[in-house]
Amino acid sequence: MFRIQDSFVALVFAIALVVLPGGADAVGTPFGQATGTTGGGSATAATPSSLAQLTTWLSDSTARVIVLDKVFDYSSSEGTTSGTACKPWTCSPNPQLAINANNWCTTEYPSASTTTVTYNTAGLTPLKVGSNKTLLGKGSNAGIKGKGLKITGASNIIIQNIKITDINAQFVWGGDALQIDGGSNIWIDHNYFQNIGRQMVVTGYGAVTKTTFSNNVFNGEATYSALCNGQHYWVALFTGNGDQITFAYNYLYKTSGRGPHVGTSGYYQNVHIYNNYFVTLDGHAVDAQVGSKILLEGNYFNDVKIPVQRSTGQAYAPVSSSEASACSSVLGRSCVANIKTATSGDLPGVASDSGTLNGFTDSISKGASIKAASEVGAGMDLLDHAGRRPWRIHMLQLYTTRQYDPIRRLLLSSGLIGEARYREAEQRVSAVDLKKIGISTILDTISDTFVIQMPIMTLNLAFIHDECIVPASQVAWDLHWRDRPETVEGSDLRWRVYRGSAVVRYELKKAETHRMFHGVKPGEVVLVLRILELLDPVGPVGVRYRLSEGGELVQGTSPGRYWSMRLDKAQKRGIATPSSLKILEDLYLRGSAPIEAHTGTSGTR
Repeated sequence: MFRIQDSFVALVFAIALVVLPGGADAVGTPFGQATGTTGGGSATAATPSSLAQLTTWLSDSTARVIVLDKVFDYSSSEGTTSGTACKPWTCSPNPQLAINANNWCTTEYPSASTTTVTYNTAGLTPLKVGSNKTLLGKGSNAGIKGKGLKITGASNIIIQNIKITDINAQFVWGGDALQIDGGSNIWIDHNYFQNIGRQMVVTGYGAVTKTTFSNNVFNGEATYSALCNGQHYWVALFTGNGDQITFAYNYLYKTSGRGPHVGTSGYYQNVHIYNNYFVTLDGHAVDAQVGSKILLEGNYFNDVKIPVQRSTGQAYAPVSSSEASACSSVLGRSCVANIKTATSGDLPGVASDSGTLNGFTDSISKGASIKAASEVGAGMDLLDHAGRRPWRIHMLQLYTTRQYDPIRRLLLSSGLIGEARYREAEQRVSAVDLKKIGISTILDTISDTFVIQMPIMTLNLAFIHDECIVPASQVAWDLHWRDRPETVEGSDLRWRVYRGSAVVRYELKKAETHRMFHGVKPGEVVLVLRILELLDPVGPVGVRYRLSEGGELVQGTSPGRYWSMRLDKAQKRGIATPSSLKILEDLYLRGSAPIEAHTGTSGTR
């Protein structure tokens, strides 16, 4: 499942990593400045059983491969703190407040009004990460919540496929997701960052060398923001004394600043930024400040207000073939031009700053393998956001993109599709106006799995049947799922409403009792939705939701009844046709009477 031209999508480069293989080695090979990093090496992989054990393993001096199989929630582990905060920004709605850490409010905003706030203490004390560590997430929902990580003078570290989220997101100085203050041989790869109070990633004043940030998702969509635009401002800040960093293949969505900010007075930083995808940024992306040298190649700026902001730093961001060719005299190769869409701002005053290139004469920068920006722009529209696994690559939907051939070649070379699948899709859509499909999840087979966010008030889908293509339309309302109260010790709640992403599919189900579905008689067959997997299974208090083996049916507005749709209504809405009903009948009603015998006459619930 993936959405057509939906900006909230994942990196195409993450296709191979969404679930770790049977072994526990890091997936792929460190590249860029992090070349040669081995992390915990051949140490036996182990999964911590508690917050305390994870904390100890990360910080000790033993080489380790640490595998996280769930989200370790530190949010309330150290209690709360009440203190003074200021209101630096007076915009609306929902401006961030600032904790008066190190008297920041007093010094920087002495005239700002103040208030008393309460926040989670854990967010201000990050987990120490020692040398020779590999920290891996297993599956699509593993990581750390409520507390960040800090590397201080350590080396040989790999952090891969984890989520770091929800660190006092309302408060500036509420905590960073990842701090590095001095260190080398560090690979930060295929991770997901969201809802952070301050910086998603930041380097201190100590030199951070031989370090690569790659294939990470920086999701800036936020309730609280410094500019009151629902976009996180504090993305990446590189200020070390001699930082040498590769920033490649990352995905930045709905951020409004510091993407990244590079530079600080008295120090220098060389940062190679290539093949990143920036989308829907209501502010600036790259920010070149004093001491910085930034080389941008093959990046794609889609609806970005200010792609590159240069103040007192140096940045070279070629957009034309002549500007790209100008690199040859210094790098021994042409640079790869960047692309910005019509809805993005210009790259003002940076394309001609060729003096920047002197900071990238090392063999790694000169020998970097960089894709064309057009391939980056095309590939980013393939998968769902946040590393959700591509349950199936729908060839049909590739036809709706503007640059189909590069995507097809990429998928073919990766072994994700075959020529037969391609030809089949081509035949099915050869006479169809695909513009009528609309922006929506598409099911090209009624039995396909797809991902929805629950609870969901309105579900929109488009369908590809043998008989016809049905444009996007509303096909269901008020979808919920709840688990039983015994999953929460000491709780007097009768039900817990699940809030998160879920993998679902359509099925046929025969009503067993008159109370199973609203207005459906026992024995009648209806269309239902079954949940196969909860992608965010850890509840708000750290207790996992419990889904029965084999999945459970999606519920309606009442806990005791499941959502359903009568088959005559499903056919009128284009959800089902004779061919698609035959598919479902073969899958779920073998041995039963033909489904026409069970078709009802009243509406849907």
